[in-house]
Amino acid sequence: MSLKEIRNQKGISQEKLVDMLYEDKYIISATVISNFENGKSIEVDTINRIAKVLDVPVKELYSNKKSEHSIQNEIMLAVSQRGCTIARSNAGRAYSKSGAVIQLFPKGWPDLTGFRHSDGKAILIEVKNEKGRLRDDQKRFAEYFKNVPFLYGVARSAEDAIRIIEGE
Repeated sequence: MSLKEIRNQKGISQEKLVDMLYEDKYIISATVISNFENGKSIEVDTINRIAKVLDVPVKELYSNKKSEHSIQNEIMLAVSQRGCTIARSNAGRAYSKSGAVIQLFPKGWPDLTGFRHSDGKAILIEVKNEKGRLRDDQKRFAEYFKNVPFLYGVARSAEDAIRIIEGE
């Protein structure tokens, strides 16, 4: 079962779950719950708290669907074993301990960035789980990369990524 299936079975909305967590002195938003239900990673402590208030084992909250994070890991391993260097690409901003703003890749930049050793060709891979869809900013990047000599594509599995890196 998945968190969503458990919630529906118990008649609990995302907002009600947020309220239940608040009563247990844990504060999160419905967005966090939605993200988890859509395959995104969330903090382990949050998962443990959700399991506690729903009175279910933690493993029950996970469906058989892979998260984008686990797919990224599988892709990075498979691509690196095929003569490429690949790494996660963080987009947006980060803040140092002193509060300085660190500008990362632009919003919408693909999840994985690297290069093929044989010819130095750049690799950009946007990773999505089986339900994931491109956001508007990601669609703009996808359109732009059609006209540049990069290996770009959307991958939902390591096999998809291998097809991308084996392209011209």
